[in-house]
Amino acid sequence: MKFNKNSARIFRVYSVIFVLIFSPSFFYVALNASSMTVGVFFAMIYILIIVQKKIPSIKGGSSPLFSLLVMFIFYFIVNSIAGFDSFTFKSLLSFILLIFLMLCGAFLSLEISKLKYFHILLMFKSLSFFILAIGMSSLYWRLGVLGYEGYAKSIFPFAEPSHYAISVGCILFVTGLYLSTLMKIYLIATVGLMGVLYPSLILLIISLIMISLYFFSSIKKMFFLVMFFALMITYLVTFTDSLSYYIERLDFSETTRNLTALVYLQGWQDMSNALYASYGFGLGFQNMGILPPGEYGEIIYQLAGEYKNRADGGFLASKIIGEFGVFGIVLILTFLYRFYDSLIYIIKFINLNDSNKVRMMNEYSVSFVFGHSIIVMFFIEIFARGYGYFSPGVFLFFVAIFLTSFEKNNLIQDLRVKPDNLIVT
Repeated sequence: MKFNKNSARIFRVYSVIFVLIFSPSFFYVALNASSMTVGVFFAMIYILIIVQKKIPSIKGGSSPLFSLLVMFIFYFIVNSIAGFDSFTFKSLLSFILLIFLMLCGAFLSLEISKLKYFHILLMFKSLSFFILAIGMSSLYWRLGVLGYEGYAKSIFPFAEPSHYAISVGCILFVTGLYLSTLMKIYLIATVGLMGVLYPSLILLIISLIMISLYFFSSIKKMFFLVMFFALMITYLVTFTDSLSYYIERLDFSETTRNLTALVYLQGWQDMSNALYASYGFGLGFQNMGILPPGEYGEIIYQLAGEYKNRADGGFLASKIIGEFGVFGIVLILTFLYRFYDSLIYIIKFINLNDSNKVRMMNEYSVSFVFGHSIIVMFFIEIFARGYGYFSPGVFLFFVAIFLTSFEKNNLIQDLRVKPDNLIVT
């Protein structure tokens, strides 16, 4: 292929997404960092270097950035009036990094929106093939240097299966939307198999989301998938003890001693304690974990010899509400509205017949589907397992906010209302 301006853009987008997905967990392990922030910051610097040009006007996409600035300023003013000292050097630095993260998300979303549909699909499919390849190969081989020797279930360069699942889930999901039925089943089977063999509850959740949405309107296709999971469950019960692994992680009773379940319960308890202690104002940006540990936190300490996930809340909703109080609840409700909006978009897209899907293949539509797919999959990080504000998932969420904001300024006006009236130019 002749290298031209378009080829350079393809390379930029591909390399940026590659670095964004794989570097945060690598730096987390290799540098023994406390979070993925170092790797995400590296990805942001890489974006600035690789784009090498001034960002043009963002048009409708500028509103997310402006809204974020206004919301944070409003929150800090109200919090200060209430007498809470939540504006610390750490929170200021984190806020600057968060704005930087959002600006880099604007960079990446603009580059993606300018790619032709077949280039985006080729990128997704090749990335997905590589993602599945390293996932399956790590079942048989694991790196024993650079800090990975301390992680028994690492998937290089990811520290553990949950890091892998959270980082790559949206890429696999959007790729599956454009695959044939047979290849969809292969994709789901591979993700589900990894969820069983590692084992990983998050990977199984992703495979279940794929089943629920890919085969939403087809009884015949759903039948084959139900049969597949029936066989998988039979395998779990007969040949492994993996079924108890998942049951223990879903046991949220007061008597549970599973660390994963306890961390999740701790997240809800710490969030509740933060709301009560701050009279609903929240503890302040990046202050989650400053309160004494609750009952579940003490149980975790007794079992593990250390406190776990106090600063990140275990999942993003816990951290956001604990730090921003009632304002955080509004943010989560706003996300749920966007999630529902994106879920309807994806369902409508899946239910389009093949001729309409072909007519949708222009340089914008695939990027819109990608944006809505990120928002749908981000539900996991919000309510199941999160790694704080600086993770590949949060970065991609900002990309999704810009991509979906661009939608109303392009030729495809509203897929959700009239999918049969789309026009290709």
